[in-house]
Amino acid sequence: MGAKQKATLQTVDRALELLNIMASNGEKMSVMDISKVLGITRTGAYTLLNSLLAQHFVEKDPSTNKYYIGFRFLELGSLYRYQYPFVLAAERGIYALSRRWKHQINLTIYKPICIALLLLTKASEEVPRATRVVLPAYVTAGGKLLLSQLPEKELLEAIEKTELRKFARNTITDKDKLLQNIEEIRKQGYSVEREETNHQKGCIAGPIRDMSGEVVAAISMSMPVTDLDENFDQYLGDLLGTCSDISMKLGYNPFS
Repeated sequence: MGAKQKATLQTVDRALELLNIMASNGEKMSVMDISKVLGITRTGAYTLLNSLLAQHFVEKDPSTNKYYIGFRFLELGSLYRYQYPFVLAAERGIYALSRRWKHQINLTIYKPICIALLLLTKASEEVPRATRVVLPAYVTAGGKLLLSQLPEKELLEAIEKTELRKFARNTITDKDKLLQNIEEIRKQGYSVEREETNHQKGCIAGPIRDMSGEVVAAISMSMPVTDLDENFDQYLGDLLGTCSDISMKLGYNPFS
């Protein structure tokens, strides 16, 4: 690798590091802050910032001359979900379900290792929408359902490499108990969590299957845990019915 190529890669690494820092801490940063955190000169920081500004990955506050994450990420993030061919079919079903029940509906996919990624969320105006779109799979109903579909070797590797941190009072932090829970989900064909992700919140999830019968995503519905327990059968029936309708639109034949 030549010196020029090395310098280019180093610049890209610094830009990505800066964007991660800005996105994580949520605070506006001065040029001095950026030069210190990246270990580069102020001139180098200005050069990097000017490139990011031009592409709208970073914006500048004119009143403080400090920098923050740009709107380009919002644009790219909204487009990301459409690389998955099942999203358009799932959207219609999710919107219909959200009109029947005033709860948050999520479309979730699995990403290694042990990550639940919310591709789409829908909630009525009176329901606060979750702000996190990336969560550990083991704490969410959708994530656990998708874990249950992994080959056994891949599942064991994912659990082994994941630190099971506690998020709420019922979060499963014992690996053997988690594997037992995942096996139950595999047998029953749906997933439930009660106060594992958030206090006083519960969630149920069902599978979306493609033409081959493979589970490609999960749809979940989250609500107060008391509401989940009072209306469990009705919620579950509607959720699984929606999942079945979407799956058949994708070519899945449950009688095949």
